[in-house]
Amino acid sequence: MDEYLSAQYNLNCRRILEFLRTELGLSACVIYHKNDQCGVAELIVGALPGVLEGESHASLNTITQLVYSGRVNYIVSDVNQSLYAKEKVFYEDAPVAIVACPLTNPDDSQRSVICGISFDCAQKDLTNKLPVLQFCSTQIDSGRSSLLKNIDDSHTIESLTSQAFHDSMTGLLNRNGFEAAIATSVAEGFGGNICISVFVVDVDGLKLLNDTQGHAAGDEVIKQVATVLKSYFEPRPIDVEAQNESFVARTGGDEYIGLLYDCDDEVAQVIKLKIAEELIELGISVSIGLASCRSARRLSDAIINADEAMYIEKSRLDSCRGGTTTTLKLAG
Repeated sequence: MDEYLSAQYNLNCRRILEFLRTELGLSACVIYHKNDQCGVAELIVGALPGVLEGESHASLNTITQLVYSGRVNYIVSDVNQSLYAKEKVFYEDAPVAIVACPLTNPDDSQRSVICGISFDCAQKDLTNKLPVLQFCSTQIDSGRSSLLKNIDDSHTIESLTSQAFHDSMTGLLNRNGFEAAIATSVAEGFGGNICISVFVVDVDGLKLLNDTQGHAAGDEVIKQVATVLKSYFEPRPIDVEAQNESFVARTGGDEYIGLLYDCDDEVAQVIKLKIAEELIELGISVSIGLASCRSARRLSDAIINADEAMYIEKSRLDSCRGGTTTTLKLAG
């Protein structure tokens, strides 16, 4: 989004600079920024000896300083008769005429100009073109303001979308994000030899841990489980253009749902054991239910079946363990 908007802005600026170069009979036009650190030649149209886009140039720095200090007119048709003559303006071909107009910057530490250079003739009629130069600078100002606003708006929308679809504690998809991802999966469809496995993971005894060690301990368990699951399920973006990818979501206080694409029952069982063993090493006990399907139309059924399998395993493990719960091992 940002790259597209910036490309459009740059294209429009180049058109304006080319118009100025032709209209005013200049050798080159440049948009130049100068801040406390260094100067930047953002865009150049025409031949400007010794000046490269994206690089600083002492003479352009001088022009920018003089324009913003108000010590020179915007248009100088005879450099030898101006303050520029007292400065070392350009290292190779000395300019004959210079036109420069300040651009608006929200950041006061950065000063910017449209700067036009003529190496051929004094262009005595340049002064009559001042309204054209000022109009063009206004257009660039407007374009830059629009660019910044649109980029800011796109970031705001992206941020709000991320907040709406992600769990703030773990960074995983939340219930809304999970449902959006599932809807995308069903809309895209899958089939053939592709098998999708659904994992429903539930933390054992989280309520008891909260009651005995406090909610901070419970929150730490939630985050650690999320960290482990992230290594097995890559979160997928909520994007209708996205290809089928695995993802995981925190869908409840102590419940997570993960989907692995191109994963059959045998592989899913191995992954299930690895997840459980890795969490046990952290002192976290979980119950995991599995179900698989090969059709997008059966995905909702697979989720229900995995959820039921999780409860069956939880009941079985509780009876085997005598109600043993999660005992968090804090790092350090």
